[in-house]
Amino acid sequence: MSHPLPLLRAVMRCRHFLPGPASLMLVGSMATPIMLAAPTPEAVQPQGGNIVERLLPFANGSEDIATGMVHLDGYRLVSITAPVIQSENRGSGTPSPIKQRISIVEDRLQSLVKENPETLTVTQQIDAATQLPVLYVNGQELMTVTNQDALLYSSDPDQWATELATLLQQALQRAQQERQADYLRQQARWAAGIGFVMLGGVLLMTWRQRYLKTQPFDTATTSSAAEEATEAGQTKDAALTIKDGKQLQHRRNTRRLKLLLLQLGKFALVAGGSFRILGLFPQTRWLQVMVLIGARVPLRLLGIVLLTYLLIRVSFVLIDRLFAAFRQQPFLPSIRSQRSTLRITTVARVLRGVSVVILTGIGALGMLAVLGIDLVPLLAGVSVIGLAVSFASQSLIKDTINGFFILLEDQYGVGDIIVVGAVSGLVEHMNLRITQLRDSEGRLITVPNSMVDIVQNLSKDWSRVDLFIDVAYSADPEQALAVVKQVAADLYCDRNWSQEILEPPDVLGIENLTHTGMTIRTWIKTVPLSQWNVSREFRRRLKLQLDAANIAIGIPQQRITTENGASYPTQRIDSGITLNKSEE
Repeated sequence: MSHPLPLLRAVMRCRHFLPGPASLMLVGSMATPIMLAAPTPEAVQPQGGNIVERLLPFANGSEDIATGMVHLDGYRLVSITAPVIQSENRGSGTPSPIKQRISIVEDRLQSLVKENPETLTVTQQIDAATQLPVLYVNGQELMTVTNQDALLYSSDPDQWATELATLLQQALQRAQQERQADYLRQQARWAAGIGFVMLGGVLLMTWRQRYLKTQPFDTATTSSAAEEATEAGQTKDAALTIKDGKQLQHRRNTRRLKLLLLQLGKFALVAGGSFRILGLFPQTRWLQVMVLIGARVPLRLLGIVLLTYLLIRVSFVLIDRLFAAFRQQPFLPSIRSQRSTLRITTVARVLRGVSVVILTGIGALGMLAVLGIDLVPLLAGVSVIGLAVSFASQSLIKDTINGFFILLEDQYGVGDIIVVGAVSGLVEHMNLRITQLRDSEGRLITVPNSMVDIVQNLSKDWSRVDLFIDVAYSADPEQALAVVKQVAADLYCDRNWSQEILEPPDVLGIENLTHTGMTIRTWIKTVPLSQWNVSREFRRRLKLQLDAANIAIGIPQQRITTENGASYPTQRIDSGITLNKSEE
């Protein structure tokens, strides 16, 4: 059988065809008598504290009913109904019928309990005018069980009145029991215990917060790396600074998450404990209902904000931990491992940004849903706006797409040194839209990813030292080559530098003969970002060995010719000088 409410509404749509002010009709197979009458204006106003319980559920011109919950000492008892009357028909500032009816029933229950009689007995009688059951407590009228009250529970008024009388009888007995002195003393002990747990938990978490704030970060690794970088050179220092900065940022994210969880734990402990204490006593339990009803929307909004922020922090920590595990793969070669570290650092940073956008968007949608905004047309409108914005911001889309392919193809990553067009520097920050470089003078250069057309990566997989050494013509070529080879071999065998040089240096020979002298070319293959440090050390050692072997560095040479044909060799870098005879 279908639910009777739709049938009842259909009947009410046709009520103006009824011949008289009152009629008797049958709904479905329940044969429930429903009295239809046009209420008088006085029927919707309280009369002596009574909302006229015999008012039939549908007001004139209304086709809907409203439902509400009756509470006693904060406990949910039963749902009741009342007609929906527009504010213009019942006067501005007048509470709705459902609120009036709930208020009167709850006030009657509270007054009966506060009188504290020895027994509270619930009885029922059939009203002669409406043929509806009326509930009484110790002879005082409580409420009328209407047809719509019974329809809410798929029952008829008589049967539901019997069940409701039993339910109210138990609720009143429980209310009387909770007001006994022994019960109140027991609840007071529980309240004291909860308060003690709250205080201890807050103190413990506060101590833990102070301990975390006073604990310094582990700077041993960072200090060691900084010392090595200082000895090796400025370029490697920048790369190590980025690597150590990632580790330091990971530890900071973990600490912030712990502090946030402790702060939320204190708030939840105090709020939950206070809420539980309010529910221990019948005199204060109604405050729980007020908190749940009145602060439902603000609490939900606050909960969504806190949950979104917490999830963002958790995602940061999880991303850092996940990629930290990839960084510590022992089976990867050193070069590949270093390259993987740079790429993982870049991808991790991009994923953190993406997680912030996604989680913030989900949180915003959740807040709109709590506020009662229909998300379906909103999302449809956003999609249309997004389509229009996409046409207007094609450069942004190009930046994002190009940034995605830069990451996918591993063209460069955070910690690489690259040359893009007329700018170059260390990649300090990168996301799907922009790449930020730090040049040798400390300037931060921001390059949109759509402008990255041809890029030179100076530190991917491995690097190379390409040296051109000029020696004087007066030097013995074989001796000069032997000295260069010996210096390169000594540097390669030095245990302090062997980790930086991947292969034995290759002395290619005499590359060129110019007015400066003989040019010897040397290649040294190094790990990424070490080519500058190795080249500096190689030049220092080579200068000492060339001086020890009395091999002069090539110096630009020119010859000055006078008008009489005499020529004078000179080492001055003057050009186009002609001396007259009188000027000799």
